[in-house]
Amino acid sequence: MVDDMWELISAGSSSSRWTASVETAAGPRDNAKWLKFLCTTGDASPGAAEAAYIIQKIEGQHAQSLMNTATTGVRDMTVSAYFIASLASGSFPAKVCISFATFDGTGRQFLSDQSITAASTWQKVSFTIPADATAELANDNGAGAAIVIGLVGGSNSVAAAGWTNNATDFITSNTQNWGATADNFIGYTDFQLEPGPVATDFEFEPQSVTLTKCQRYLRYVSSGSDIPLALGRSNTTTIAYCTFPLAPVMRAAPTLSFGAATDFQLNYAGASRALTALSQSSVLSSVSTLQLTISGGIIAAAVPVHLQFDGGGTRYLQWSAEL
Repeated sequence: MVDDMWELISAGSSSSRWTASVETAAGPRDNAKWLKFLCTTGDASPGAAEAAYIIQKIEGQHAQSLMNTATTGVRDMTVSAYFIASLASGSFPAKVCISFATFDGTGRQFLSDQSITAASTWQKVSFTIPADATAELANDNGAGAAIVIGLVGGSNSVAAAGWTNNATDFITSNTQNWGATADNFIGYTDFQLEPGPVATDFEFEPQSVTLTKCQRYLRYVSSGSDIPLALGRSNTTTIAYCTFPLAPVMRAAPTLSFGAATDFQLNYAGASRALTALSQSSVLSSVSTLQLTISGGIIAAAVPVHLQFDGGGTRYLQWSAEL
């Protein structure tokens, strides 16, 4: 599973607070990076609706091959990962709940408590999720399923271990409250969800492959130098349009965010003018067209232009098609 697609979510005004970090030292093997979630404000008695959990959503079309085969229908899946944890107060062994949830159709979830046997010690955990004929997944690019690590949960988040008819519970009655005390932490790496009943060695894919997967959901452009970002043409004396190809193609038509229009300038015929407004006039999963407004009616219509950063500000463009 992709490291930078995990999300920490707090629900119901959870009183516990967390920081997330990518650690580069003291992993389970040399140079292994791992994700660490540190509790900075504890809550030993969460309210019924309070919860905190870590989630990675999976597109329905990608989850098809995990849960189903073309000939036999549903099949087992296996989860494996290395975990490390510490409790500022409390003792080990302590249980962490890992769950798999489907969002389509009936909505189903499988919860499994995994025992962390010792403090601050890396431990590999693995378990099989048995095939479930009731779970449904739409074969589309929506959020069809998710893998979840429960940190904190009130009574509304508690369910029995195994398959149940819900997709919004994150812990069992035996799961440790990892947010009970400040300085508790839980960390993990080499998280793998795969088809079949046997955990295999963690797959180390090329960085270029992982990057391509990530760019399906998020495209971020920043620059320390003023180079052309997108080419286009003026439409009037104050309005121009530039086209930014989105390659690889994103999951869906993305939303655009940026620091400020004044972080950019439009260049044409050896001259440049500051932007006063920037917006996305049209967008597909493969291309974004930007509408650019400049100060002063200086550009003639139908003049070739290019967009670039102006050397200051936060200097970024970001397209997001997150699940």
